[in-house]
Amino acid sequence: MTDLNEITKKRQNEQHRRALMMPEGFEKPLVMISRALRIYGDLYIEKYTEQLGDQARLGFMEICHGLITLLNGNTGRLSAGAIDSDIRTTAAGQGINLDLLKGEN
Repeated sequence: MTDLNEITKKRQNEQHRRALMMPEGFEKPLVMISRALRIYGDLYIEKYTEQLGDQARLGFMEICHGLITLLNGNTGRLSAGAIDSDIRTTAAGQGINLDLLKGEN
């Protein structure tokens, strides 16, 4: 049974990887928004050598929460768990803990 689980997991990982490289349908906006968040955060730190300011943090946090909510719908070949983890990691890089209730960051 373990072999079947490993094969299934490998297949799912490969599908997720392909969806990231060449997204289709519902995958496209999910991948694009996730990438855009990461790029915006990286550019902000590059320009200002600090994490997002208060106003930017609010908008960034709202987009993160919205994207996580979208993962409850159709994600195509994407792994919702992997995208969720990526969003949370990106937010944490900006000093935002998405596990806290909205408005507490």
